[in-house]
Amino acid sequence: MQEKEQTIQSQLAVITGYAERQGFRHSTALTYTDDGYSGTWLDRPGLDELRDHAREGRFEVVVVLCPDRLARRYAYQVLLLEELKRAGVAIHFCERPINDSPDDQLLLQIQGAIAEYERAKVLERCRRGRLHRARRGELAPPNPPYGYHYAARKYGGDGQIRIHEEEATMVRQVFRWYAEEGASLYGLLKKLNASPRTTRSGKNEWVATSVLHMLHCEWYVGRAYYNRATRRSVAPVRDAEGTPRPRCAKVQRPRSEWIVVPVPRLIDDELFSRVQERIKENKRFSRRRLKRAKVYLLKGLLKCGLCGYAYIGMTRTASPRGITKRCGNEVKAV
Repeated sequence: MQEKEQTIQSQLAVITGYAERQGFRHSTALTYTDDGYSGTWLDRPGLDELRDHAREGRFEVVVVLCPDRLARRYAYQVLLLEELKRAGVAIHFCERPINDSPDDQLLLQIQGAIAEYERAKVLERCRRGRLHRARRGELAPPNPPYGYHYAARKYGGDGQIRIHEEEATMVRQVFRWYAEEGASLYGLLKKLNASPRTTRSGKNEWVATSVLHMLHCEWYVGRAYYNRATRRSVAPVRDAEGTPRPRCAKVQRPRSEWIVVPVPRLIDDELFSRVQERIKENKRFSRRRLKRAKVYLLKGLLKCGLCGYAYIGMTRTASPRGITKRCGNEVKAV
């Protein structure tokens, strides 16, 4: 939201003005932002770059708007402040300078605790509000699937999900190619990359994961789901300095907890079902799966003309190609 509403630029303007008033020399190459990343986590690209440059001694002072811009959790604030001090870097907060006195350190702790509490309350209120709207049949996705667009009320829209006709035409064509013309996933990629159709980001380079996600998406038959997944903390990893970095993983909820939200339909159920059957069939007989599982498609189907014994497939290192078929009378390498 800060990135969309350009509040990050206003924060940078305050920091730049403070640096100029203090007589600090600064440059855009040493300006670090985390556009779109939450301050709850330590693994943020801009913060990682700042920490690396601090260890390399590229600057002597770090200017931060306020403590909760450095990190939203007090424990992480302490970790980062100690790390910067060990690197010989001074920290200046624009809104209120904080030194090493007991009073200022207590204030820093209180501010960190309040920032963490405030964020937890905001997230909980937003979560409950989104659940309530989803149960009423309202959905406000930040990135709807290809073929749809959402007109957010906060940007002057009506809050409705509508069909993007140009993208929807391409979606219907992809489903027909796959279900009716028997195109493979690789064939779909060739057709899409040869067509003038572009991805949502404007690139004319489609990838297999995006196309497969499109073929699986139930939005196209009028069913969107909310509350499908949640995030759980997993074991942290340690960086080169031995500092633990928290991680979280996306975990799917039980299907009984999913909330179905109706959306405009793009294709019919029969076409969607045929596509899902083809996906299952292709997955079952994919070359990688058969090779990994050592599945022989003609196993038990071919029989010896002499004894009637069914051929089986087996692997032998002595065979030039590693596969033999055998019956009760002879062994033939193929």
